[in-house]
Amino acid sequence: MPVFRFVRDLLGRKDAEPAVEELGLEELPALLDREEERVTARVGPVCEAPAQEIRHAVSGLEGVLAVLRKADWDMALHPKLEQISRTTLPAFVRAMDTCLARPLPEEPHEFYGAATAVLKCAVSALRGQGRYLRAVLPEEMKAIKDGIDVIGHAVNTMTTAFGEEKRDLARLEELRQRLERIAALEHEHGQALRRSAEAKGGLEALVDEETAAGAELERLNRSARAADLDVQRAGLDRLRARALALETAHRSEAQAFVQAFRRGERLRARRGERQAATRLHRLQGLLEEPLPWDEAALAPLLADGLAQVRDLVAEGEIAPKEEPASTVEAFLARAAAQVGVAAEGDAIERQLAASPVTIDRERLSSRLRQFEHRKAALEDERSGLARVAAQKIEEKTAVLAALEEGIGEVFSGRVRLRPPGA
Repeated sequence: MPVFRFVRDLLGRKDAEPAVEELGLEELPALLDREEERVTARVGPVCEAPAQEIRHAVSGLEGVLAVLRKADWDMALHPKLEQISRTTLPAFVRAMDTCLARPLPEEPHEFYGAATAVLKCAVSALRGQGRYLRAVLPEEMKAIKDGIDVIGHAVNTMTTAFGEEKRDLARLEELRQRLERIAALEHEHGQALRRSAEAKGGLEALVDEETAAGAELERLNRSARAADLDVQRAGLDRLRARALALETAHRSEAQAFVQAFRRGERLRARRGERQAATRLHRLQGLLEEPLPWDEAALAPLLADGLAQVRDLVAEGEIAPKEEPASTVEAFLARAAAQVGVAAEGDAIERQLAASPVTIDRERLSSRLRQFEHRKAALEDERSGLARVAAQKIEEKTAVLAALEEGIGEVFSGRVRLRPPGA
């Protein structure tokens, strides 16, 4: 091959891009399980060397402690320092023995917990009783410190490994939670759509019932029975109007009598005619009571009152224009007429209310009103469920985007989600 072609091919060659695996949502749980197994499996090999260093360091510390148990030092030391050291050394050895006696399991996580406890215990002993021994046993205490440092460095290495494991497992758990949330949103979306469809079906059925009831009411209103009832209702309206006119006229006349009797009562009371004033006062109360009255009892009282008023007119105490224009008989006759017309209207009203046409009209009208309320409630329910369904889709889209981003981070672009429907 010519040299220039070799150089051209070499310079133009590009590194092959890593293959990207496309997976559907249903395939992700198995992938996450495999990745979790891979993450947890890598801790053991990473921790083998630090664990061995810790075991060797513990063994070395036990050897130093064996020397310390027999240790002695130069008597030329300060007497006080010598006394403190001889008291402290046994306590330090016992403390370190307690620390190193903790078993170190084989399982990496359990080993890490035990090793961390050994380290904390040993550091505490070194900073406690051990600080008094550095001056009298410098080499031995340096060996103790070096052994503890080895354990510390090894524990730090394992801490890093376990921290990475915890971080990666947390990221995988976050992906699982997003998957679960997507499944929950799909279920909630389906439930909202199902209930919305049920509400729509109920609404359509209700419209059919409403249409049937409306048609039935329309047929009833066009019937001969309804026309006859409407004629009777119009007659009742005219009768009620007449009763109202009679009542208005009667109340006007009754007020004229009351005013005249009140004027007469004051004049009789001023003269000291108590019995006459009392009769006029009582008569005013009777006239202000609602109809019907007891005409037989009222007629003589009314005649007596009217006679008193006329006497006062004759005496010039009351102006003639203040005397009631109506007679007792005419006044009572108009009151009786008003009562009779009102009673006739009430009877017709009861008759019309008991009519089958009226009952059917009220029944159908009530049903139509109920249909309106139920339709409004179902429409509100359907609209609300449609909004919920749309919100679930919107949230699912956001969670799916976060899931895709998380998958890209966890698997460094080696895995991506398959587009829906692909």
